[in-house]
Amino acid sequence: MNPRASLPALALAALASGCTVENTASMQPHSVCSMPDDCTFSSTCDAQYIGDLKLDVSGGVPMWLAVEMHNQLANNADEELGRVNTHDAHFESYSLSYSSPVPGVDPATLTGIPSSGGRTQQIIPAGGSSVVGFEAFPIGVVAALQAAGPAVGPDYDEFVVKVTFKGRYEDGSEWEAPFKVAVRVCQDCVFAACSDPTQLLAGACPTVFQLPQGKPICVTPP
Repeated sequence: MNPRASLPALALAALASGCTVENTASMQPHSVCSMPDDCTFSSTCDAQYIGDLKLDVSGGVPMWLAVEMHNQLANNADEELGRVNTHDAHFESYSLSYSSPVPGVDPATLTGIPSSGGRTQQIIPAGGSSVVGFEAFPIGVVAALQAAGPAVGPDYDEFVVKVTFKGRYEDGSEWEAPFKVAVRVCQDCVFAACSDPTQLLAGACPTVFQLPQGKPICVTPP
């Protein structure tokens, strides 16, 4: 079924019933972005990240990821008819849930993870794309994993993070877009290092406690 062709019919049905249409087909989370050194993005990822996603919870900071999002609805403005574009999408919030990548084998830490989510505001233009950000592991989840202690496996606990991006179109109809990422969680396993051993690690985009990250910032001590 063509989701674009079905939208007018869905909209008429919603008006007749007094309900709001929820659309899960036209917004597409495309890929996790590699992190640029300055955490500045254009409308698409400069590069996709294809390595393992990892988080060191000993840092006590959230894990922030960037995702390239595609709006597959075309601009429907028509000057001759006096119709404005109603297909621009607003990304307004997201919800998070966690599971194990191995069915029936949940790490002990999974039971201590609180439900979470976040709010934001960003526009994904009709027929275009934007890079959107979200906290895959907010600070409350990181604190729960810290309290749970070291990983039960040899190095990492593995989690599947399901994020559901939510928002609305300019016409008021709502959309949801689910996306899953696998993340390996550890303690005291910082991934950044300075190539010059005389320098000190000062940071990275967005933090030295996760992968992906930008180039580590190293400084010479006074």
